[in-house]
Amino acid sequence: MLLLRKSTGDCARLHFMAGHAFEVVDMRELEDHPICSAYRGQVLDVLEFVQDSLQVRVLADVSFAMKALMIDSMLESCTNCEMLRYRRAQVPPLCTPAHHMGNREDETQTAAN
Repeated sequence: MLLLRKSTGDCARLHFMAGHAFEVVDMRELEDHPICSAYRGQVLDVLEFVQDSLQVRVLADVSFAMKALMIDSMLESCTNCEMLRYRRAQVPPLCTPAHHMGNREDETQTAAN
C-alpha cells in the first residue's frame, strides 16, 4: 500500500503543479500532456495490481474485502481523473484517492516551493 500512497500523491501533486506551471484555465487542458497521462497510467497500473492481489483474499477476511472496495472506488475515480474536472483556480492540492491513501496537502505545498 506504500507504493499506492506514493503514486497517488505524486500524481495529484504533479497535476496541481502542472496546472499552475502551464497556467491552464481548465485542468482538462492537461489530459493529454504526456507526463500527466503517464502518472495517471502508473496509478491505474498500481491500483489494478493491488486489486488483483486482494481478490484472492476477499472471502477469507473482511478487512481485505473492505480494502478491495476502496481500491474499486479509487479505480473509478482515477480512470475519470477528478482533478481534470476543475478550473485551475479551484483545483485542490490533492485528489480524493490521494487523501484516502494518507497524503497531506502540506506535502503538496512544500513540493511546489
